[in-house]
Amino acid sequence: MEYDLITTRADGYLYARVRAIAITPAITIRLLREVKNELTAARNGRLLLECEIAHALDESEAFALTGELLRMMHGLRIAFVNRDTRHFRAFNLSVGLAVSTGEDHRFFADPSTAREWLLRE
Repeated sequence: MEYDLITTRADGYLYARVRAIAITPAITIRLLREVKNELTAARNGRLLLECEIAHALDESEAFALTGELLRMMHGLRIAFVNRDTRHFRAFNLSVGLAVSTGEDHRFFADPSTAREWLLRE
């Protein structure tokens, strides 16, 4: 398995946690489709996506995938969580681009802070 994905329907949002040794753009697209299907099944427009990936995308790969993320997750409120400081730049770049197009996405290093933001009206 390329990654381990666990999803849980929480009160007011879908929680998804992905763990992987390494991730590529192709794997990321498959992962996002799987999460989107779970969101659709849950009939929920809020997602807390926690990532634990040893070798994640670099900034250029994150930039290239942002368009696909925006198409798949348009109109959703998403809190991305990653505690690994090596990946902060790529996450901040992708989220910053999404926010600049009007999307309601944020990046956090702490899941509890992400949850608080996600559940705010």
